[in-house]
Amino acid sequence: MVKVYEKHRWSIAFLIAVGVIVNYFDRTNMSIAMPLLKKEFNLTAGQMGIFLSAFAWSYAFLQIPVGPLLDKIGVKWVTRTGTIIWTLDGSLSFNCGGQWMGINYIIQGVIRGW
Repeated sequence: MVKVYEKHRWSIAFLIAVGVIVNYFDRTNMSIAMPLLKKEFNLTAGQMGIFLSAFAWSYAFLQIPVGPLLDKIGVKWVTRTGTIIWTLDGSLSFNCGGQWMGINYIIQGVIRGW
């Protein structure tokens, strides 16, 4: 008799692989779009640096409290919650412009730090 987890392990591996690929593309898209953003919003080199580092700082800041949260409520629920919030934010980010785009980028760092 085949156990349930053996039956679905390749489906789970495929979903994890798709999530990793989407995460990779989502991380690299801002560096590719930066020349166009610089031109459209007349950003200086310093402003571009702040914009690109906002993701890293918000990601790093959330690493500290998420460890105890994982211990308290478990990996399964933290991962599910983070994935749902990441999906909602990604779905709503297509309509961002101006300062909201920067705020959304910070939110993305927070979600991935989650």
